Amino acid sequence: MVRIVKQLARSAARQKVSPSPLPRPFPLYKSPRTPFVPTLSAMQKTRKSVSKRFKVTGTGKVMRRSPNGRHLLSSKSRKQRRRANKSKRVDSGFEKKMLASMPFA
Repeated sequence: MVRIVKQLARSAARQKVSPSPLPRPFPLYKSPRTPFVPTLSAMQKTRKSVSKRFKVTGTGKVMRRSPNGRHLLSSKSRKQRRRANKSKRVDSGFEKKMLASMPFA
């Protein structure tokens, strides 16, 4: 490649013409023989299991249900039952993954 550029520069110097740019190679996705076909990986889909378990608030927070609020509640204290009744915010490390799984939320 460098050799070709030097040769072009020498020939341009002799002819007193600016060197022409080199022809660009084809991009990897575009071959002269095969047409470009978009793949299905670009399509965004919602993961339904995630959208049923998590909700996005109006400010963009991702909320989840608290555990331990389904059964055996008589053996749990009032404080445990009250806290299990409320929804909690998803940890910031998982929030990006949850939002990526729900592109339309």
